[in-house]
Amino acid sequence: MAVLGRGAALNMLMDGKTGVVIAGTAGKSSTSAMLAKVMRHCGVDASYAIGAKIHDSGTNAVLGAGAIFIAEADESDNSFLLLSPDVALITNVESDHLDFHGTTEKYRQAFERFVDRVSQGGLLVVSADDPGARKIGKYARGRLRVKTFGEAEDSDLRITDIRIDRKGAVYRVLTDSIPDLEVRIKQPGRHMIRNSAGAMLAALELGLPAESVVEALEEYKGIGRRFEMIGCERAVCVYDDFAHSPTKIREQLDAAKILANGAKLWSIFEAPRVKGEGSLVVDFTSALDQADEVLLLDESAALDAIPGGAGANKPLWLTDFIVREFKSSGRDVRVCPGRADVVAAVCREAQAGDVVVTMGLRDLSGLGAEIIRGLRKPSASG
Repeated sequence: MAVLGRGAALNMLMDGKTGVVIAGTAGKSSTSAMLAKVMRHCGVDASYAIGAKIHDSGTNAVLGAGAIFIAEADESDNSFLLLSPDVALITNVESDHLDFHGTTEKYRQAFERFVDRVSQGGLLVVSADDPGARKIGKYARGRLRVKTFGEAEDSDLRITDIRIDRKGAVYRVLTDSIPDLEVRIKQPGRHMIRNSAGAMLAALELGLPAESVVEALEEYKGIGRRFEMIGCERAVCVYDDFAHSPTKIREQLDAAKILANGAKLWSIFEAPRVKGEGSLVVDFTSALDQADEVLLLDESAALDAIPGGAGANKPLWLTDFIVREFKSSGRDVRVCPGRADVVAAVCREAQAGDVVVTMGLRDLSGLGAEIIRGLRKPSASG
């Protein structure tokens, strides 16, 4: 029996279909899911394979009978270089997965190699608001048909008149063929606006009617671990999110602040187990500092504290440097060596109206559920 990696398997499944591949440092799962929702709403029996469960369909993958196959690409290990799409969408290009790529420049070059694999004369959709994505668009011009979306004035699909509240977001779009169109989405945050605009532009370029695209985006319910509500108890609402890089954390906490509406915002973050260096530490710290309460979950801290144990000569990890950066600026941060410590702190101190967001690469939705259960206990209010 042959065993294929995800990239190779996707390329095989896409053979003979119009491949639409979404890539980028952040936002690719949501953008892919939005585009899949749009296709299905418009009557296109598209196949899709996405890295998160779509709440609208209850699954992350569907094999349709239509000619279009939508796939979320993975740049973390360069497996997206196994794909040969006809259409590519790049949400943004920053710096991530340096454990594999080594340097930010090599990470960026991987995206150049990715767009080289798009069919000659194919379509490349990129964010005009992201410098990294713009550079990739510039790199591909001439060989590919490049279209842009964003708030930038030179965007082919321009986002204007943004309004964000606790119900989601409303904005207007302008294109050469659509003079003015209002779009509503249920997800708050500018990053979700950009994701939906990217999906919309790709759908329009694939010939779908604008009115139906707008209807689908308004209906879209979201995906797992992307600001996913775990529950509310004692008027304290708990969400879980995949955010694990400074930009993702900053954007998600920006959205969470809107929901908190002046109440306290809690960030429960499990940092990736990597070395902390220079600007990376500063970026993580400034992103997390948007929250009123920052709790760093570090379950390895208990082992590190054992005299003569594994942590006796341990290196300093990202969590250690974030703590140093917070303390050097006179700001408060707490390190929790176990989930029980997180639950105890939130249940003891959270007040009605507070918003709690668990964030990290690992699935922390179980932690959110533990917090909800803790808040239900009569003693939780202390």
